[in-house]
Amino acid sequence: MIAHEILFKGITLTVEGTYYKGYYGSLDTPSDEEEFEIERIMVADDIDIIDLLSGQDIFEIEKIVIDKHYN
Repeated sequence: MIAHEILFKGITLTVEGTYYKGYYGSLDTPSDEEEFEIERIMVADDIDIIDLLSGQDIFEIEKIVIDKHYN
């Protein structure tokens, strides 16, 4: 598990999770999208707020982590 700091809606978050690179498919095998599987989303003093966020917010946070740290 790795941690990344991002800015989301003006708030600095520490996002912990695992990155999966994914791969391109072929005629025989479907492609697998890259993904950052989030375990925890924390604000100041290591307060985990993942249960307070909507599914859409979590999806956007995952996209920010991938764009900022893996692309």
